Amino acid sequence: MPCELSRRTLLAGGGVLLAAALTGCSATGPRQAAERAERSAGARRLREETEADSRLLLARYDATVAAHPELGERLLPLRGTVEEHLAAITAAAGAATASARPGGGGDARPGAPSPSDGVPADPEAAVAGLSRSEGELAERRLLALADAPPELARLLASLAAAGATQCYLLDGTLPEDEPGLLPEAPTTEDTT
Repeated sequence: MPCELSRRTLLAGGGVLLAAALTGCSATGPRQAAERAERSAGARRLREETEADSRLLLARYDATVAAHPELGERLLPLRGTVEEHLAAITAAAGAATASARPGGGGDARPGAPSPSDGVPADPEAAVAGLSRSEGELAERRLLALADAPPELARLLASLAAAGATQCYLLDGTLPEDEPGLLPEAPTTEDTT
């Protein structure tokens, strides 16, 4: 199943990130305002949701590799990337979040499917499920940029881009609604 990130979503996310950066630069006392925004309850909640989503995605990778050990070579590098993203999220949250979660156990958002919902018996269907999870998470992170303070917005934008890349690496296709997103490779007929 192709990763479904529309060009409009990507451009909107980039526009929000640019606006956040420009606003931070032009405000009186930008450093203090940015620090207050990063410590706000909304930013804290967004970081917690981001962390919980990454933990859930990591658990999905673990469940898929456990159910299909033959996919380990293909999935373990991607799982490692998700683990690195989780480390970046928890580092950005600071010591307060780390001490609030001593076991590192974050709960997923209400209504989010859990990895125990079952891994498909067919390996390719399992990989497609991971790709779908990566794509949905990347989309949510792009949409969350509008509510994020500048530093968190940069992190979310980076995570969304990485998630879209992981989605592509899992299913090998570009979004269907974005033909021509990448230039087509020349064929042998074009070069003669």
